[in-house]
Amino acid sequence: MQELGEYPTAETMFELGLIVAESVASEEPESDIVLVVNESLGDLGEVTYDVIGLGDDATAGLRLHVFGEPVSDGFSLTAVEVTPLCGRGVSQGLCL
Repeated sequence: MQELGEYPTAETMFELGLIVAESVASEEPESDIVLVVNESLGDLGEVTYDVIGLGDDATAGLRLHVFGEPVSDGFSLTAVEVTPLCGRGVSQGLCL
């Protein structure tokens, strides 16, 4: 996982979500990044990506629900809801 440093900005929520997804994707094995819910705009922008294949046999991937605040040149990251996608089973909210 790569550190994002400052809150990233992008011209679209689609691009902002991709920045976040790429920051958690692994190179070996190479993760697949899949758009799950296209961007929606309102008081906050939203977009959802799945990052699949993180090299952990218990966790198949992560679902990232990305929120961005409209700014003059696009959107600035506000929050990210992360949901693990379990590969085998779940116990007390954790992947087995």
